[in-house]
Amino acid sequence: MLVTDSLGSPAAGLFVRATALPDSGGFGALTTGSTDESGAVRFAALTEGAWAFACASGAAPGLAAGSTALLPGAARPASDTIVVRMALRTASSVRTRRTLSDSADPAGTFVQVVETGALAVTDAAGDCTLAALPVGRWTLASMRHGYSTPRSK
Repeated sequence: MLVTDSLGSPAAGLFVRATALPDSGGFGALTTGSTDESGAVRFAALTEGAWAFACASGAAPGLAAGSTALLPGAARPASDTIVVRMALRTASSVRTRRTLSDSADPAGTFVQVVETGALAVTDAAGDCTLAALPVGRWTLASMRHGYSTPRSK
């Protein structure tokens, strides 16, 4: 994977997360790496399937990048290299409110961006903020002890 800034310069020293996209509303496998001086990061043994990649810089202003890719199985190239490019842009945040089906106190509900693994916990009003998200379309999943997760049919 190659990470660059918005001008195309390599982005070194960034923490990058790869998350396998789930196929049934669950949470996928997670692996991490860091970019080298050329902006490249390498992951060992990513399995076949859909993956989401995300990273964020710690410097102000916050920058983030994200991308999704489908890793082939048996048709994988002989070099065993898949190139996924990501460009850093100004990071964004999402504020959300979660309510429970039985109107119980929503405090302590976990909210996760499935594709990046970003996690937040709701306050007494059911509010939380997920910060440093790259531009993109993300799936939010909520989890709370004692509540079931809807299943796809």
